Amino acid sequence: MPELKIVDDELWQAVKRKQRLLDVRESGYKPKRRASYLLSDLIKCGGCGGGVSLVNSTQYGCSRARNKGTCSNRKTINKKLIETAVINAMKAELATEATVKLVVKEYNTQLEKLIASQQTDKTNQQAEISRLKKEKSNLVNAIKQGVDASLVKDELIDVCSKLQQAEETKDLPKVKPLKSEGISKRFLELLNTYDSSLMSKEAMLIMRDAVECVVLDESGKADLTLNPYAVVKKKTRHIDESFRLVAGAGFEPTTFGL
Repeated sequence: MPELKIVDDELWQAVKRKQRLLDVRESGYKPKRRASYLLSDLIKCGGCGGGVSLVNSTQYGCSRARNKGTCSNRKTINKKLIETAVINAMKAELATEATVKLVVKEYNTQLEKLIASQQTDKTNQQAEISRLKKEKSNLVNAIKQGVDASLVKDELIDVCSKLQQAEETKDLPKVKPLKSEGISKRFLELLNTYDSSLMSKEAMLIMRDAVECVVLDESGKADLTLNPYAVVKKKTRHIDESFRLVAGAGFEPTTFGL
């Protein structure tokens, strides 16, 4: 019943996509075909709606135009340039004040958990040191009281070794909170230095999830549609509002139309 829906269709579909992705990760199932590149299977032809794939090592082009001759769109787009343009578009989206605040909030939340865990570890470590000291003392006293030292020698060596190790690790550097300004500055610095050649498989998977599609038209222009629900946790705007990036920053037709 449409009148009972509490989320819009775009958000619902985004959630379902994320659930399918998580199901694959948790089950350990490996798809037969994994994306080799950042934009594999995400670029569509604006002429026929079919897929756009690599026609050589450096250029993307319409698969139907080249394999079947059923599309007139013979334009190609440089792989490195379009990947860079997509990453730059995401950088612009991630560099917004709202997203930076979200990053700072999440960082501080995780940092608080780490500090609490560190304090717990320190308490447990101190208790372990006290236990080992007592055990060592008992073994030494047993020898003093006449127990054959050869009977407890190995045990005493083991206890002394564990005690030394515990003592050496009890004063590890503490995790210190950072100022919000420092976190946001570092986050923006990382964004500015990020490119596809430095991207790990996990980072590529996350970034691919934020791309709805890229459409290559016959004029050589590329339109990028981002999935806002993957970029940040909450968006008040619908996916079709303000998320179309047409020829402009990073999408010059004179650069892409080759």
